[in-house]
Amino acid sequence: MGFVYFVGAGPGDAELITLKGINAIKKADVILYDNLVPGALLEYAKVSAKKIYVGKEAGKHSKKQEEISNTLLAYAKEKNTVVRLKGGDSFIFGRGAEEAQVLDREHINYAFIPGVSSCYSVPELAGIPVTHRNLSRSFTVITGHTSSHTFDETAYKDYAAMRGTLVFLMGLSNLEKICGLLIRYGKAEDTPAAILSNGAMPHEKTIKGTLGTIAAFSHLHSVTPPAILVVGAVADFNCTKKLNIGLAGSAEVQQNIKKYIDFANTYNLLELQTNKMDFEMPDLTAFDLIAFLSTKAVQCFFEKGIDMPPGLHFAAIGAQTAGAIEKYGRSVSVLPHTYNSQALGAEIVKGGFKNVLLIRCKKGDSQIESIFAQHHIHVKTIYAYDTAAKKGPGSGQYKHMDYVAFSSSSLVHSYFEQFEINSGTKYVAIGEVTANALKNLGITPIVASTATAKGMVDAIYEDIL
Repeated sequence: MGFVYFVGAGPGDAELITLKGINAIKKADVILYDNLVPGALLEYAKVSAKKIYVGKEAGKHSKKQEEISNTLLAYAKEKNTVVRLKGGDSFIFGRGAEEAQVLDREHINYAFIPGVSSCYSVPELAGIPVTHRNLSRSFTVITGHTSSHTFDETAYKDYAAMRGTLVFLMGLSNLEKICGLLIRYGKAEDTPAAILSNGAMPHEKTIKGTLGTIAAFSHLHSVTPPAILVVGAVADFNCTKKLNIGLAGSAEVQQNIKKYIDFANTYNLLELQTNKMDFEMPDLTAFDLIAFLSTKAVQCFFEKGIDMPPGLHFAAIGAQTAGAIEKYGRSVSVLPHTYNSQALGAEIVKGGFKNVLLIRCKKGDSQIESIFAQHHIHVKTIYAYDTAAKKGPGSGQYKHMDYVAFSSSSLVHSYFEQFEINSGTKYVAIGEVTANALKNLGITPIVASTATAKGMVDAIYEDIL
């Protein structure tokens, strides 16, 4: 027989899982995961691990609980280490106990690894304490959705009489009914209430109101599940982080920056969408080096599936790009200490390379090509993709940013085509090229000491101190 780990994945932020949970994922042969599990957690799994989606989503076809339990049982019987990965915690409306009972009947060993539950963590991230010694000495967690789609009115009579905080999970589709029953059985219409949508995720949203207005406000603001309803005096609290950091860039870049920000609210101000370009692959035997200016360039190039001639060298603009190249089984010969195109060009010159194939985005400066021309290096440039910028979901808050972080000079140009310079905001550059783009606009930027996402975040934190 195999072994099963029931792992709580936390409320949505991939960093809010326990170390013990990550260790279980790393050794799993099979992972059964729900729709609320962050995709980044699956990256901890072995390459050989089988990943099976068994999520349940409202209004969509999903596996029945019996199917899920049988799948779990089948893989455990095949002597696999199985991880049952659930959003939040396995025992809080997670059916962990039901699945464990199925394993008990077949004498299969298992262990539970608790997860951070959304019932208290999502309100906390929204600045709402579910308890406060002067206002609420208890909180009650209630499911807002049952398998039979029925409501026990007697229970709502009890809920309405409670003096502590009420936290409803999975109740968005029944929001009007929940609020109506609480009011019918005595809860005041002006009782503070809050809807917390997509908590602990980049697109989280907080809507405040009262028991009498929150359902209408939720509809007005197009709130989507997963969502939590908090009812009680504490719903008026706003103990959120005081610093706001705006981000401009692709989803990958923004996510990489967010990994290091735990001291501020982050806002997606400008989204950079990438579009692959069609290009013909030249004869690679004509080159002694292929240089990449981004991870996206690496992906677009290697997806062509071309055989590489022996003796061909590879160069990367930075550590992440180098890592992307190495994932395709190629070692990197040239990696500059400073992660920008000029430094990469200088290292290639120093290495004595004479024929270079450059893979890059269509947008961006041409300084590296100028360096090659000055040193009589033959270069062929392939534009593997292009980018287009549009305002992100947090763009309406741009005037309230304490900092805005830019990971390239092209992002600076795109950003200020759509937003004006805000005197109350400090602007952060990943390196000197990006810094120069800001200086040309009359802005004195904060410049990261290392041209990485972590370098930018460290620069912001040092400025705060």
